[in-house]
Amino acid sequence: VGYFEQIPKLNPNHTVIEEIFESENEKLKTVKAFELAVTHNNQEEIAEISAKMDELNAWDIEFEIKQILTQLKITFLEQKVSELSGGQKKRLALAKVLINKPDLLILDEPTNHLDLEMIEWLETYLAKTKSTLLMVTHDRYFLDRVCNEIIEMEDNQIYRYQGNYSYFLEKREQRIEM
Repeated sequence: VGYFEQIPKLNPNHTVIEEIFESENEKLKTVKAFELAVTHNNQEEIAEISAKMDELNAWDIEFEIKQILTQLKITFLEQKVSELSGGQKKRLALAKVLINKPDLLILDEPTNHLDLEMIEWLETYLAKTKSTLLMVTHDRYFLDRVCNEIIEMEDNQIYRYQGNYSYFLEKREQRIEM
């Protein structure tokens, strides 16, 4: 489960890259350990962790991390989180969640503090992901572009609509009229 909070909780003392690697994801932990072993030139640990990287198929994760960070325009990896703007912090938190590739992705107002280019990128990314999305958002356009099923809870009843937000509004109105 990945949770993208409306107001991200990031460690202001971390650098961007330290914050990315602050994760319970086993692949990320392994890559972090590998990088540390390389930094200390510990050949024994490098060999041991390399085997684990093979086992986890974790060699590509660094590329994926850099790709997501680049797409979200996060380029200064040694910059302190405390020095980032509100929008940069939001994009860093988003990257952190997406890099973990959760099965269930909970998004709380994901488009707040993101510019149009970032919102469009997120729409494209979410359209390709295999994650199930649970969203809280007031951005109807975003819902229209990202969702293909809407679940409404009203008066202790659950109603399912197979379609985007516009389809939901139309079918909901028909249901109410009946």
